[in-house]
Amino acid sequence: MQLMIDKYRLVSLTLLFLIPFSAISASNREQDLSLWLWFQVEKKIGKNQYAEFQYQTRFTENVTRFDRSNIYFIYGIKVLKNLQLETLYQLNTNYLQDQHTFYIGATHKTRLGKKSAIFNRTSFQTVRNYFTGIHQFDESYFEWRNRIRMMYKFNKIFTAAASAEPYLKFSSDRRMHLSRIRLVSQFRVRYNKYQSFTLFYLVQPDIVSFSRPAVDYAMGVTYHLRLPNKAKAYHKLFKSDFQNKKEKKPAFDDTYN
Repeated sequence: MQLMIDKYRLVSLTLLFLIPFSAISASNREQDLSLWLWFQVEKKIGKNQYAEFQYQTRFTENVTRFDRSNIYFIYGIKVLKNLQLETLYQLNTNYLQDQHTFYIGATHKTRLGKKSAIFNRTSFQTVRNYFTGIHQFDESYFEWRNRIRMMYKFNKIFTAAASAEPYLKFSSDRRMHLSRIRLVSQFRVRYNKYQSFTLFYLVQPDIVSFSRPAVDYAMGVTYHLRLPNKAKAYHKLFKSDFQNKKEKKPAFDDTYN
């Protein structure tokens, strides 16, 4: 009975997320495909804290031109069983500008049976551009992000997820408004407790536009490495769960963004 409920929830939420995808694809908008390559390294600090470094590079204009690099420094802490706080600094850099982002967020997890869970995240970030030479672009602005993500664990190796995240943007001279919505589908392969690979597809429609509206599509690959806490455990980095029958099933986490 529980298995039927889990499958019903998964199908319902999947359809919910796919409806906007099909509507956007059918609209008369300018479109661009990007490629995101993402490298993440995480290290636990004590029992309920962790630090993480991430590097991401993006290619745009239908994957023909380098767009930018993103560098992230993250600190997170689990304050309750189902509640996690996270703070982040991000440097977004390319040939034309450097953009600095400071972020703080909270994620709450709700289990839906043994195989599925919903993660609700609310976060606030301030963004500032430098060196563009254009005053209105260099002025800082703020964003309030609210994301809902459904995760379904097929087994200890394969996990699927879908999410929707609206962005509310405001600044000192402009009131809060909906600036964009990010829709993401993901499929993760867990190599072992330390390594995983995620394939994702992202759709981000242009909500506010002064010309013809655009839609940004991005496909990407994320490699996530969780460093062992003990030196003697490093030999297990390359032992795959595909063959390790004794490895316990992993708990739900929210390690990919």
